[in-house]
Amino acid sequence: MQRIACSLPSRSFEIIAGSCTHIGSIMCHYEGIKYAVDYVASAPRRYFIHLGDWIEAIMTDDKRYNAPPDGSKEKEQSVPIKQAKDAVELFKPIKKRIIAGLIGNHERKLSKFGNLVETVICADLGIPYGTEACRIIIDAKGKPLFNIFAMHGRKIFNSNAKDFEQREANMKASLKLYLQEQQADTSIMLTGHGHKIIIVNPSPRLILVDGEKGQQQRFLQGITSPGYIQPDQRWYAMCGSARKSRMDSYDDYAQCFPAADLGFVRIIVEDGQIVTLEPFLI
Repeated sequence: MQRIACSLPSRSFEIIAGSCTHIGSIMCHYEGIKYAVDYVASAPRRYFIHLGDWIEAIMTDDKRYNAPPDGSKEKEQSVPIKQAKDAVELFKPIKKRIIAGLIGNHERKLSKFGNLVETVICADLGIPYGTEACRIIIDAKGKPLFNIFAMHGRKIFNSNAKDFEQREANMKASLKLYLQEQQADTSIMLTGHGHKIIIVNPSPRLILVDGEKGQQQRFLQGITSPGYIQPDQRWYAMCGSARKSRMDSYDDYAQCFPAADLGFVRIIVEDGQIVTLEPFLI
């Protein structure tokens, strides 16, 4: 795990937290990635965190590999080192805005050939390498704001509930339980890997407290600060993907998964306070 200190020039900013771009795959949504990069580059005080699986990193002798359909070969780059170089070119316009870059399970699979995220992508972009999990310590002009826990993750959250709303609730609960014990002093806890956008806001539970005028009630709120934060007062998110799962005449290893939005997660902070986490569709 890595510790990354990030000092920002303003107490108001946005962070796009993205994962699983899978650059090099014929299923990669390149235009969506470019849209996200352009969004970050188009205004000051916008930043990016990449939570791993930058590249497809699947060799042609891997059981997951399938050759592109006839006439589509030019849409794929099957050499991992060239995929990593393509990732550098795609993200170069915002290299000074990327807070951290993590390694994912796809790049980790090729570790016997070296660490393409650390030695190529992060090195060429000049950005902090966050390993597979990191703590990001955010301050503004030297004054602490809050901490973020970010990891690529190993979980894919699903539910067999018969009702859509119940399935969504089950996946949110599973995400929260998975992340909440990873780090105790983070306002925001992020994971990638699952190719879904799942966001869990702080619990708005009604609680009772004592006051000068007797018993009082208030709603539990999220906490934007360093130090221990109890689990119900944190924000949680699985940060989506830019990899499609369906294409006519192509047998893809991910086509067994249900439909999911392509996109990432946008974190909005105003005057040092976390306002919301919301989907950033691409």
